Amino acid sequence: MDQPEDDLDNSLIYELIVEQLKKSKEHRQIIVVTHNANIPVNGDSELVIVMDSTTSDVQIDEFGSIEDEVIKAKICTIMEGGTKAFEMRAKRYNIQ
Repeated sequence: MDQPEDDLDNSLIYELIVEQLKKSKEHRQIIVVTHNANIPVNGDSELVIVMDSTTSDVQIDEFGSIEDEVIKAKICTIMEGGTKAFEMRAKRYNIQ
């Protein structure tokens, strides 16, 4: 699937896409291209592949499980805007 989150808000992404991916992954391999952290994180991805691109080339930057500290850092930086942005949102929502 290529960016299934397009034109959906985060609530619908979680309810429709993430929940269905979690059910479907028990029976088949699913490959998803996404810019939304809810999909790999809450979808309990088995493997995350972080891509890097230039104007003429796309290559694998890192890959591993969601439990891998390097992968978690990449997800936080790329998909959440970085640790500071993530922590600021949590603070605004009063999430501990």
